[in-house]
Amino acid sequence: MLATPTLALLSMLTPFLGMVISPILGVISPRARTWSAVAFGFLTAIFVSMLVGRIGKGVPTYEWIPMEKISIGVHLDALGVYIAFIAGTIGALVLLYSVKYMEHAAEEGYSLSRYYSLVLLFIGSMIGLALTGNLLVLYIFWELVGFCSYALIAYYYKEPKAVWAGTKAFIVTRIGDIGLLIGVIVLWRATGTLTITEIIETAKAGEIPATTLAIAGAGFILGAIGKSAQMPLHVWLPDAMEAPTTISALIHAATMVNAGIYLIARSYPIFTATPVMGWWVLAVVWICVLYTSDAAD
Repeated sequence: MLATPTLALLSMLTPFLGMVISPILGVISPRARTWSAVAFGFLTAIFVSMLVGRIGKGVPTYEWIPMEKISIGVHLDALGVYIAFIAGTIGALVLLYSVKYMEHAAEEGYSLSRYYSLVLLFIGSMIGLALTGNLLVLYIFWELVGFCSYALIAYYYKEPKAVWAGTKAFIVTRIGDIGLLIGVIVLWRATGTLTITEIIETAKAGEIPATTLAIAGAGFILGAIGKSAQMPLHVWLPDAMEAPTTISALIHAATMVNAGIYLIARSYPIFTATPVMGWWVLAVVWICVLYTSDAAD
């Protein structure tokens, strides 16, 4: 039986390995490229499924930047493993469905190596985002997820509408990402660590000023609004349907748009000391409900 740290690393690294190997095989045989991408997708799904039984088990952390005492590790709680499981299993099924569905793209001159590499990169980034215990690593994966969304929305680059839709998604979601980056930096400066569990404990102990928590909380909410396409940063999502339908199913319906909800749920214990965070979340929900009601009328 695989050890928990090994299994966690395999869950994150397998799709990245597939992202590199599949295009190389594509030089030899397009069929080999396609089915290797599917194989890596299902291997990833198997590994993340096995993680379900390891929830709560400890995984060692490693010093990443020793001078700043920044460590990198995996956090196996129910929330993170659930998101990783969704990304891995749905990603594998989308890759399998793409075997037949994306045949037309090759006939029209689009690179399927690029398609499968980006999908595997997205799956790996989403799993990494869900399982990491470090805010800086979470932000890196957060940006990789956004890049994959942009590149896949604009996959049909010969179509001006697709290029514009991808560019629009990239610009709008960057607004939210800047907010998240500010929140990460503020928390790091206040606590001297980027480990999520350590920041939570510091916040619970009342050692982070309320103003700092309010600024960081606003940044995290802005990041979540951008990725989850909430008001007022929702304008990129309708145009995102220019992406292949398989991508709309994987990224813009099942996984990436839920990353904002995951971010709020993961970071919420940090902000329980300041009630303003809850009011901000409630305000976003009400704005979205009112906007949806007006649009329906």
